[in-house]
Amino acid sequence: MVEIVIKIPYKEYKDIKDFRTIVDESRDFIADCILKGTILPKGHGRLIDADKIRIVRSSDNMIEPNIEIALQAVQHYMDQLQTIVESDNKK
Repeated sequence: MVEIVIKIPYKEYKDIKDFRTIVDESRDFIADCILKGTILPKGHGRLIDADKIRIVRSSDNMIEPNIEIALQAVQHYMDQLQTIVESDNKK
């Protein structure tokens, strides 16, 4: 089994979802979207939006120095991880 992330226009998605079929005119286009899709690596973990992770500080804005170092190490590690699916930068 393979898991693929594909980009497809919303209208195509909605038509397929609503009618549960792919019209003949869309077959080649959909096949092309699948072929251009991103295959998720086997055994991948949870796919989360890591950019949403924020360090929450107390009201006095103080963090113990050792905890600050650990948080910076975690952030550095996360920044080095391979991006599987690029951000769409849309809100």
